[in-house]
Order: sequence, then structure tokens, then C-alpha cells
Amino acid sequence: MKKLFRAAIVAASVTSTSAYALAEPVSIPERLMEDLQTDLELADFQAAGIVGNLARETGNFRFMREINPLFSGSRGGIGYAQWTGPRHDDFLAFIGEQDPLSYEANYAFLLEELEGTYEGVLERLYKTETVEEASEVFMRRYLAPHPKYRHLEDRIGFAEAYLAGDYSGSGCVSTHTTYVSGTIEVISECVGGIGSIRPVARPEWMLAMFGTERDQPVSDALDFCKISVADPFATATPHTPEPS
Repeated sequence: MKKLFRAAIVAASVTSTSAYALAEPVSIPERLMEDLQTDLELADFQAAGIVGNLARETGNFRFMREINPLFSGSRGGIGYAQWTGPRHDDFLAFIGEQDPLSYEANYAFLLEELEGTYEGVLERLYKTETVEEASEVFMRRYLAPHPKYRHLEDRIGFAEAYLAGDYSGSGCVSTHTTYVSGTIEVISECVGGIGSIRPVARPEWMLAMFGTERDQPVSDALDFCKISVADPFATATPHTPEPS
């Protein structure tokens, strides 16, 4: 039954995404927090531990393909968890013809792994008692990043921001835009109204990359998500989003 449910999630990607676009702008981490708590019966801090980790992998859900692969010439990671190697292929095989940047495709595969091959991670997460512990468990047992890419403090920082209801600067569920700079694709920032960014949701390395301005009027019901930086790749920094 769960397998059929996951397949239904992927198949419904077009209609569900359109429904979100018509309703209101919803950020990727905001929807992930809600869905993980509902579908996996996680506590809010446990869901935040997962989502904060995925945010660190993708630059707050903006970069869906790996920018700086660990091994030169490799395909790099893809998706919310920057799946690499055999998991890269498993992800693409699982989603079939669906858009690999879509929320539905990424969320369905995340659940597929957490309830299958990586069910031990889920069992361990249920035993955690703090957001710090949940963040470390998911980092070590699910993502298993190279030691130089762990940055646990950033992962916890994202998780704490989401627990506080701060999703500023994150990618948007309803639409995405491809920013052409080599082969790099960027998800549109979900602005959700007019207001200044709260720095808590962006570690210093992200502020250096994007800057702090993001005020934009919402002018069209079908165009909530907008790229708000002129050139996110103009300034090279030593702390660009680093996948596992």
C-alpha cells in the first residue's frame, strides 16, 4: 500500500503543484516540515533535523544539482539530499518522467528510502530528544557526508530557524526557475509577501553569496516565486552549498 501511495504522490505532481500555486506561496522546507510530521509521525524537532540537513545540502533548497562535486568529472548529487552514485540512479529511475526538481518527486523518494533501505535511520530518529541530536543522527546515518562537508552547526541552524517558523530565503514549492550558468539550476526563492529577510535563516556563507535584499511585491497569483538575486554565482566563496 505504501508503494502505491508513493507512486501516487509522484504521478500527482502537476496537479498538486498547480494547486499550491493557486493557493499561496509555500516554501519547500515549510511543506516538508508539515508532511514529515504527518506521514512519519515525527515530532517537530525531529522533522526539523531532517529538513535542516537537506537545506544545508541544497543552499536552503535553491540548488538541486551539485555545484562542486567531491570527485572531479563525476555527475555530482541531485535533488533534496544531493543523492549521488547508485542513489542518483535510483532516484531518477524511481521518478521516471517526472521533473527531478519537483517537490513531489523528491519527497516521494525521500519517503521511499526512509521507509525502506534507510528505515534504521527513522527508528533512530524516533529516539532523539533534541533538534541537535536529530540533526546529527540524520546527517551521520542518512547523508553520511565527507567530514569536510559536515558543517553540523549550519544544519542545526537551519533546523532551529524552521522550528521558529522562519523559512525566509528558501526555495518555493509552486514553481521553479532554471538559472543558466553552466549547468547549474536554481529554484526560485519563495518570497510570500513584502518584508525584510530575517538573517537567522541564512548562515553567514549564504549571506555572502546572496546578499540581504529580497523585498518584492507579489503582483500575480500565479507568479509568487521569483529569483531575487541578480547573479548568485558572481562571487565565488569557499562555502558554496556542499553536497554529501
